Amino acid sequence: MPLNNLMKRILVACSLLAFASFADAQSADPFDVHVADLILLQAKSVQTDMGVSKPQEDRMNQFASLHRDKLIAYDKELRAKKQRPDQRVLIEYLGELKKNVFSQLSPGQIKRLREITLQRVGWPSLTDLQVATRVGMTTGQLDAYRNTFKQEAIKIETVKNKALKAALKKYQNVKAKDKAEAERINKEAQIDVAKAERKALPGLIQMERDRDKKLIGLLNSRQVSNFAALKGKKFDPRVK
Repeated sequence: MPLNNLMKRILVACSLLAFASFADAQSADPFDVHVADLILLQAKSVQTDMGVSKPQEDRMNQFASLHRDKLIAYDKELRAKKQRPDQRVLIEYLGELKKNVFSQLSPGQIKRLREITLQRVGWPSLTDLQVATRVGMTTGQLDAYRNTFKQEAIKIETVKNKALKAALKKYQNVKAKDKAEAERINKEAQIDVAKAERKALPGLIQMERDRDKKLIGLLNSRQVSNFAALKGKKFDPRVK
């Protein structure tokens, strides 16, 4: 489904696990609706795994187009008023889109999307109250889990920012003489940032693995098994 850049930025900033549930999505389990990540439906491999039909895809695309038009209109309004986006409005728009799109899916398809979502998010998804409750975590465990995740997230973000800052350091005092030079400098900076990200990636992956080990250590064997069951059959992204 085509989504514009504004929507993509908001989806990155706002976890879909935090959205309200919609119990009227064809009698689907509210838990499945709450967890299932709308943006994953853009992947053809996900649609294939879920058994999404062409008519279903067409109807969902219609809702996505309407949503895109609303975002474009909202963006124009904000530009005219020189205002920043209101997160509450954007979340409301996304909630409406999620409700409309999910109305075209069967409960089984939404359940499968929930499974794929949990596989994609992994252990951090247990910071969500509903997921933690379904797994059987206590309030104390959830608090400890969230605190551990937050501490590790800060460490990971610090490493990312350090790599980004180092890549852009040489551009701090650079002033372009004209538009053409500004575009050239911008392209060079993007290349340097991409190189820095690739260089930092192995270390970041290891940090995430270490984080996951700490998170898993806060759970008992039954909770680990319950989470594995919630993730369902392993999703193969290579199938299209």
